[in-house]
Amino acid sequence: MTHDAPPPPARPVNASAAYGRAAQTASPVERVLMLYDGALRRIEEARRAILEGRIEDRFHALEKAGAILVGLQSSLDHARGGAIAEQLDRIYTYLDFRLHQANIRNDATICEEAAARLRELRRAWAELATTPPPVAAAPLPGTSRSRAA
Repeated sequence: MTHDAPPPPARPVNASAAYGRAAQTASPVERVLMLYDGALRRIEEARRAILEGRIEDRFHALEKAGAILVGLQSSLDHARGGAIAEQLDRIYTYLDFRLHQANIRNDATICEEAAARLRELRRAWAELATTPPPVAAAPLPGTSRSRAA
């Protein structure tokens, strides 16, 4: 009986590449949810870093969370989004401001407040993701284009 060589070890999964593949196949709403999840993870990392006295880690985590918010904000379509886009724009500006304050003040409670507000937005987007798209209105009787002349 011969012994075959063991298979080569599996290559570690590159999280960034996996995220990129997921983002390519995700719907726009799912992409927004992924971004919210990333920002929430970074804010929690910053909160823990503040509590543990890891200043540099806090700084980097909040910078990453802020960059995600700026990305979300820059992708708003004000022409099509109307009042909702305007409101989201104000919320993202406020949250980015609060993250800067958390960084300057080294304040975990600001992280908690920002995360709570971001979780509210995430819940709304998650609800949107599960809501079926609106059905196009049926033509009114007598308005069909296929009507015989």
